[in-house]
Amino acid sequence: MYAREQTHGSAQRLRHGNGMKYPIWYTEKGMTGGIIGWQKFCIIAVKPDYKGDVGLYHHELTHVKQWALMSLVTGLLLAAVWLPLTPLSIAIHSLLYTLVPAYKLRCEVAAFKEQLRHYPDDRALKFAGFISRNYGLNITQEQAVSKLVGD
Repeated sequence: MYAREQTHGSAQRLRHGNGMKYPIWYTEKGMTGGIIGWQKFCIIAVKPDYKGDVGLYHHELTHVKQWALMSLVTGLLLAAVWLPLTPLSIAIHSLLYTLVPAYKLRCEVAAFKEQLRHYPDDRALKFAGFISRNYGLNITQEQAVSKLVGD
């Protein structure tokens, strides 16, 4: 089911046979304060304890897609303005995510909505709690639930 490769340090990259085709690095690195997965640019890292969590995989993959789309769009816009600015496009998503709470909220709601689709039970209340407590957003759990289950 898994094709395993050893990579730098204790991280492992696995390609899964369950639809999880994008490479994931299983590592403890950067996993503090309750963090179980992260995405930086096109890299996904997940704690080894969550290996095989298809929902978490799709949550982080959603963030990779958000980064890629923003990089593409801003890259095209920057290229139209002045070609040497184009490489800056890879940082725009991260800057917006860090500096614009509404953008961060939109990204997390989309990622958690995708994650919800991959579990047999309803975790909307649990994920809404994560959104309201762990992302520095001024939102209640009830407001987050409304965003997760709304259209």
